[in-house]
Amino acid sequence: MKRYNPKVIEPKWQAVWEKSKIYQATEDKTKPKRYVLEYFPYPSGAAMHVGHVRNYTIGDAIARYNRMQGNNVLYPMGWDAFGLPAENYAIKTGISPQEAVARNVENFKQQLMQMGFSYDWSREINSTDPSYYKWTQWFFLLLYKKGLAYQEESLQWWCPFDKTVLANEQVEDGRCWRCGNLVEKKALKQWFFRITDYADRLADDLDNINWSEAIKAMQRNWIGRSQGAEINFVVPTIGNYVLLHGFTGSSKNNFFPWAIKQLEDVGGTVYVPDLPNTKKPDAKEQAEFVVKSAKFDKNTVLLGHSYGSVSALRVVESLKGPIKKLVLAGSFAEPGFLDRERNFEATTDWNFDFEKIKKNVEEVVILRADNDSAVPRERADFLREKLGGTIVDFTAEGNHITAKHEPIVLENLIDAISVFTTRPDTIYGATFLVLAPEHKILNKLSISKEVKDYIEQAERKSEIDRMETEREKTGVFTGVYVTNPANKEKIPIWVADYVLPGYGTGAIMAVPAHDERDWEFAKKFKLPIVPVILPQVDFCVTYIMGEKNITKSDIKDVGGTIVDVTDSGFLKVEFPKERAKDFEKLIIQKMEPGFWNEYIGDEVVFIFKHKDGNTQRFVLKIKTDKEIGRLGHKFNNQEYTDESVWEWIGANAFYGAFFLANKEGLLINSDKYDGLPSAEAREKIVADLAKQKANPNYPLPKMWCSARAGRSTAGSTARTQKVRTGWRWPGAIS
Repeated sequence: MKRYNPKVIEPKWQAVWEKSKIYQATEDKTKPKRYVLEYFPYPSGAAMHVGHVRNYTIGDAIARYNRMQGNNVLYPMGWDAFGLPAENYAIKTGISPQEAVARNVENFKQQLMQMGFSYDWSREINSTDPSYYKWTQWFFLLLYKKGLAYQEESLQWWCPFDKTVLANEQVEDGRCWRCGNLVEKKALKQWFFRITDYADRLADDLDNINWSEAIKAMQRNWIGRSQGAEINFVVPTIGNYVLLHGFTGSSKNNFFPWAIKQLEDVGGTVYVPDLPNTKKPDAKEQAEFVVKSAKFDKNTVLLGHSYGSVSALRVVESLKGPIKKLVLAGSFAEPGFLDRERNFEATTDWNFDFEKIKKNVEEVVILRADNDSAVPRERADFLREKLGGTIVDFTAEGNHITAKHEPIVLENLIDAISVFTTRPDTIYGATFLVLAPEHKILNKLSISKEVKDYIEQAERKSEIDRMETEREKTGVFTGVYVTNPANKEKIPIWVADYVLPGYGTGAIMAVPAHDERDWEFAKKFKLPIVPVILPQVDFCVTYIMGEKNITKSDIKDVGGTIVDVTDSGFLKVEFPKERAKDFEKLIIQKMEPGFWNEYIGDEVVFIFKHKDGNTQRFVLKIKTDKEIGRLGHKFNNQEYTDESVWEWIGANAFYGAFFLANKEGLLINSDKYDGLPSAEAREKIVADLAKQKANPNYPLPKMWCSARAGRSTAGSTARTQKVRTGWRWPGAIS
């Protein structure tokens, strides 16, 4: 038998295959069809590497197997050749991109053919070919017209040397993986696809495909669906509001009286003029009246409702400087209505200087109600096309957004930090908020140089570095407080790099007693730690102090186990719940005078043994907190402070670990919800405050960034977002 010589045998048969077109797919309705598709390679100058060979060998095996099974197989190949890599290669080599791509494709194709892969080369495509990319442009326009593709500014890793955006994985120690130069975070306009709108289908339809469970699990984790509540924490208002009513309206109609009170309650200055000639309105006349009588500056939020939106556009058009925000509700900037004609359609000048309006407002929000029987939906699309901004689709409380209470209108007027949580039952334990350094609300807050410096440093780190669980937590206090909507307590806003902008909303309500990262952060920065879930387990935990007369045998006699000993010699003990009474007898009999003991079981029990031998027993509750605290300080010969005993319990490493390790239980320190099982409390708290049903959230990628370098998210506000109709906390704006 002759020795196998690949240099002779393989080219011979490859030439035969090419001449006979053996792998070319043809129309044959008698055979089952199979379509085998791999990702198209980028034809770099370096050509193929072993990763390509591995991937395409698998595809080729599948294609050949299906042909042997008698199937009609379509197995094409193509080139993902567009984009910055091609441009950078051209810059580096001095060859035009068109010439470089053609040369690299020819080389790459020759190597694929030498591998003997069974591609149908008659179906070869190239993404730089106009006959191909005209269809990608066509498809993109379909997505854009449906509101599924939009442009938004977001922070991206940027390599100044290669002049390209980078994915997180392409940043290594703050440097570009390709050229080694330092990279930076840069605000760039990016195109995004709204895949979140289809996340339910993506997750649910995994059950209908023939993939391995491991791959399905990876996909589900990537989609990241979770059930929870979206909670709004209102930020104290700095600035003023100008609200303009509509056709035949007044400051006393619809939602305006209610909105005035709500805005004033959060510190806003509100001006709602009764506009002239409301039955035969002239937007220019109304705008002139408003500009003369109202104050407009960089902190002004202007709302226009119905025809008031036309007047609001004229107001912004005439201003000499920019305002903070323009909110348009039930708005239009051209004639034509669904129900009937209006007398102002023929008399209003519908020509606007939209470019000037865009320059005079930092943010535009267009509220579009799906139950508006007057204004066509495309009016909002027209305004977005002219002004940019965000369309918020929602169901209004009243037709044409005219109810006495319109929460979505108010929500888009007030600055609020939206937090998504899967554990609304822990809201009473939220003692601070933590924002990602990239959170947009930080641009609206008055923050110190220290905070700005921290943000700048954090933005230089990759998300992979920031997600590292073992590294020390860092953060900075913004100097701003919000109100916890559950207990009305003022809680501080912190910025920390362990919170990422593209996960959830880029903000978390920190419940340090029941989240390990929050606990570590609270311990480092001395923030309150308040347990609100009492674990329901079959054992109790305790420190035994004053243990001079208590032996290991005594502890064993009550079913106890010594799990650790502190540096001070105190014993960390677990014992069965059913032996709690026996344990208390042991403590009362043998604990040294001048000491106390506490244990956590179905209750948190404190037993104090005075120097005269008398004992006092307390169950820790809100009403006994101070008395226990005073006794504890007295026993320690310390001056009493107002620190909550619950905070001390939560901050203690041993007890803290007990609360952190057991997520479910009965609510404590949660007002009227005390004693409820946590699962039941989640439903009841949400039902009481929102009167709505659970809504899914997708904390992982909400959209794809169209840049080839990787994917990105655009933060928590979608360009055309469907307002959550799920668990919503009205908080301070209810």
